[in-house]
Amino acid sequence: MNSRYCKLGAILLLASVAGAQAADPVTPNMVPTICGVCHGPDGVNDSPAIPNIAGQPADYLRYALLAYASKEWRSVIVETILTHYSLSDIDVMVEFYATRPYVGIKQEVDPSKVEVGKKIHYQLCDNCHMEGGLAPDEYEPILAGQWMPYMRHAIELYRTGQRPQVPMMATKIAKLSDEGVEALVHYYGSFAFKREPDGKITTE
Repeated sequence: MNSRYCKLGAILLLASVAGAQAADPVTPNMVPTICGVCHGPDGVNDSPAIPNIAGQPADYLRYALLAYASKEWRSVIVETILTHYSLSDIDVMVEFYATRPYVGIKQEVDPSKVEVGKKIHYQLCDNCHMEGGLAPDEYEPILAGQWMPYMRHAIELYRTGQRPQVPMMATKIAKLSDEGVEALVHYYGSFAFKREPDGKITTE
């Protein structure tokens, strides 16, 4: 297992304490109300600064939520929301979104940057973010088709050390120039498709 997940036990404990104030247990029909204002009722939103979360791996979504609950990842909004929910509530949220189709958003890209980004991806990223960023792994999200402004922001968090990462990723992130980051963002932004929970992919 990746070394960053060795912290998961401590995160679980912190998240459990944070959720102690929760009232009624969360049910699936409540999840769109809790998360949908930002992420969309089905996990696909129209705000480029906010990630689409539908169809991402359950273990990744769980890790991300617990990282926010423990303040290992930072977002005042998400941290505040999660103080009201327990671990079982988080599991309901995770299951709701992980079983939805992933939707890669059609976006405007620079074809020349896409080609450069494709080469960078296969040099640095494809061991974990497989099949050109199209395939989910246990703890690794789908990158292809994610909102480009969000991708720029997320990569910058890793580059500046504001978001923890495993040593392998840190080494690879350190190799990226500003131009390389932009090329990667355009590459991932060039995919428009839907991935069903069974893995079937349809493209526009």
